[in-house]
Amino acid sequence: MGDPRAILRSALARGLGLAADRIHASQLDRGWSAFVDSGLETAALGAFDRLLECSPDDPIWLNVASYFTVNESWIFRRRSWFSAVVGVGLGPILAARRHANRRELVLWSVGCAQGEEAYSLALLAQAMVGGDEDWNIRVVGMDASATNIQAARAGDFESRDLRELTEAEVQRWFSPVSGGLFQIESRTRNCVRFEPINLAGSLDLLDTLPPPDFVMCRNVLMYLSADVQERVLEKLASRMAHGAAIAVAPAEASIFTDAYFDRETTPGPQVHRRNCGQSVRLVEPPVAIRSGTPLLGSEPNNDMSDAGPQRAGEHLVHRDSARLTGQALDAQHWRLQAALAEERGELEAAAELRRRVVYLEPGVAQERYLLGCVLSKLGRHRAAETCFRTALVLLDDDSAQEAGEPSATESLRLRSATLRRLASQQEAYL
Repeated sequence: MGDPRAILRSALARGLGLAADRIHASQLDRGWSAFVDSGLETAALGAFDRLLECSPDDPIWLNVASYFTVNESWIFRRRSWFSAVVGVGLGPILAARRHANRRELVLWSVGCAQGEEAYSLALLAQAMVGGDEDWNIRVVGMDASATNIQAARAGDFESRDLRELTEAEVQRWFSPVSGGLFQIESRTRNCVRFEPINLAGSLDLLDTLPPPDFVMCRNVLMYLSADVQERVLEKLASRMAHGAAIAVAPAEASIFTDAYFDRETTPGPQVHRRNCGQSVRLVEPPVAIRSGTPLLGSEPNNDMSDAGPQRAGEHLVHRDSARLTGQALDAQHWRLQAALAEERGELEAAAELRRRVVYLEPGVAQERYLLGCVLSKLGRHRAAETCFRTALVLLDDDSAQEAGEPSATESLRLRSATLRRLASQQEAYL
């Protein structure tokens, strides 16, 4: 038998598609030691040199992968990078979908580890649509490790996996479970599915999945051999509609060719868009943020004659999307954008923005009231009534009061009669 390391390196290159020259000796030693200790070597592979006989489609590689690949990740890893990805890659698609009134998104996370990246994508997408349940958001996480896939499906994370979240975000999106773990909330977990896939083997699984609008493939291609890289990109391109985007690490940008993808020219992360005859239209940004947030005392105006054109999605996406959506989870940012949209009479856009604020600050009565005002102007009286009545309930919830500005909450409390009258008025319209 030859050099054990050489045999193992060759086996991993064949079975997992890893670039042999990037597999370090220390990585081989640690991985093999852990693999043997697991007992899988004796039960499934037998002799050491039989590694070379296993096809990439052999299920054993799904067990081998976790021992020889990098699995370190966490929720919103490099948060600013994630925000930029949403802006450059997903932002224009969101704007186009709103314009077409097509409320659905499909996101893929290739190399999702134990689900951290896939769940992060789901949380960001939900924030971008303001928690609007009319949107059908589907996320598919894929990984070469069966162990990772099993852990991802459980949706349980250690506290260190939540290191980039604020305490409020942890409480909002996760619940403590046994063993000191935190489980992601059910709505997010239910919109994410996980599938094992070995990129060196058959890629037929991708043909069974809904075509993606956006693919996250960070720090995956760089570890693969050139021939596997080419095959994976060709397959991904075949499943992506024109205008769909893929985000990769900066070190992986040189792998792409003009045959399938165009490099985005906007500043930010390495995002490539599927070749198409025309690019997805980016909406011009507002020139400045002006004052004009309506106060509680102002009545909703049901006269639509001066409302102006309702261009859904206008002014939602900045041409420099990486900078704009760095505020994706910042309620104050969307609050100001909503005020500007209302000033311009763009009520559909204002409603979307107000929903984002409510999604990020669900316990603030003031935000429910403001959303109700916009919905009333749009003639959506049942939804407006719900907003006004929810605001009333929140006024009596001491814990919810602490989440809002004291002055705004006190103002709402003093004018609860106004809220009751508005709610009754909406009911009368029905």
